Amino acid sequence: MVDQKGGYSKIGFTQKDMYNKIAKLRRSKAFESDSQAAILYLESKAFTEANFYCRFNTDNDDRLANIFWRDYHSLFEYKCFGDVLVFDTTYKTNAYGKPLVLFVGVNNHSATCVFGAALLLDETFTSYKWALTKLMDSMGSKHPLSIMTDGDEAMRQAIDEVFPNCQHRVCGWHVARNACAHINGPKKSSAFRSFIFDHIDEDKFDECWNEMIKQHGLEDNVWVNMMYEKRHRWAEIYSKGHFFAGMRSTQRSESMNNYMKEYVCSREKLFDLFPQIDRALMRLRNNFFTDEYASNTKSPIILSHMKALEKHASSIYTYRIYCDITKEINDSIKYSHFAPWNEENEVEYVLTKYDSPYKKTVSVFYYRDRIDFQQVVEDGDWDSSKHNLPVLSCECKLLQNKGIPCCHMFYVMKVENITKIPESLIFKRWTKSATDDVRIHLQPDDDYSKSV
Repeated sequence: MVDQKGGYSKIGFTQKDMYNKIAKLRRSKAFESDSQAAILYLESKAFTEANFYCRFNTDNDDRLANIFWRDYHSLFEYKCFGDVLVFDTTYKTNAYGKPLVLFVGVNNHSATCVFGAALLLDETFTSYKWALTKLMDSMGSKHPLSIMTDGDEAMRQAIDEVFPNCQHRVCGWHVARNACAHINGPKKSSAFRSFIFDHIDEDKFDECWNEMIKQHGLEDNVWVNMMYEKRHRWAEIYSKGHFFAGMRSTQRSESMNNYMKEYVCSREKLFDLFPQIDRALMRLRNNFFTDEYASNTKSPIILSHMKALEKHASSIYTYRIYCDITKEINDSIKYSHFAPWNEENEVEYVLTKYDSPYKKTVSVFYYRDRIDFQQVVEDGDWDSSKHNLPVLSCECKLLQNKGIPCCHMFYVMKVENITKIPESLIFKRWTKSATDDVRIHLQPDDDYSKSV
């Protein structure tokens, strides 16, 4: 080329540029070959595995862009526990730098389950929307009640587009970390973090916020003002009453990403990546069966002061949820109450910690009428004018947020001499029988998916 042009200065590129171009062409050919091999692997799974689902699209050069897949086990787990969805991206899991998105949730043993995965071309609104749409297509269009993400703006836009009625919460840990980066001084950032995790009354939020802004001189902080506009997505008070399975961060998703990195590395080719992810999921799902066996065979020692309630809890809840229940039962001993207020069909108990009278009170309402708590959670409507409330209702809203009765409710159960947890307070997704109905009705030939 130098001879043809008559000198190095007339070529227009360096020798290094030429080698880089050749290497890029070789990688492109390798990617195309690797993509074809990976798709053949997924096609073989579609032929041998019932209800396997995979979809992909291509870019303008007819090369693999985005790919989403999930197997029968993911469909089964989503049908049982798809009320809460958590996801973010993990990097360098393959030789091409394609972001891997894992859609995860929490099962009835409070353990992580995987609903599906996607390899994306990039982290844009278009790619995220495509992945979420395919997730819904693969699950028979069943939408989650709540979604937790790391706060990525492109993710938010995609969620608003695909799940307009879903409660979306931003990971509290990510918000707290960003607060340290954008607010100078530990006292200032600590004051901001209190709005992330503390239960500040909604009607006092603006008052407390303005006081914090004025006290720490944050009036001109652009990031703080921006976060105030987005407060409904990260402040604890605005998520109170919405079911998030007790989660306030994307820790499950990030832990799952780290777990996957034990099986895949940054140099992984696509053809090797998919089998490695399958192996990781196989081990994870084996843990579910181990938890199932433990819950059905363990007989915990009843030690609390409300043995009848604890024994009932041990018979219906999985072992890990039973442990959470016993903590609430034990914490109930910390409370006392004032003289209850009675009306025709309800009794109001005002509870306070016995060593701090009048300092902070919590109201618990005891009703004679009962409803199906599961249906109320799915409706997302706790307006007493439209529904009869559960047999017990508490201002702390742990029941709505986590799905288990709180210590305040257990205190009232003791006062009312209730020896079994009322059915209206039992969220089936935490029980030993959470998967029974799905096992019966979800057959391998259900038309939720086609081959690749």
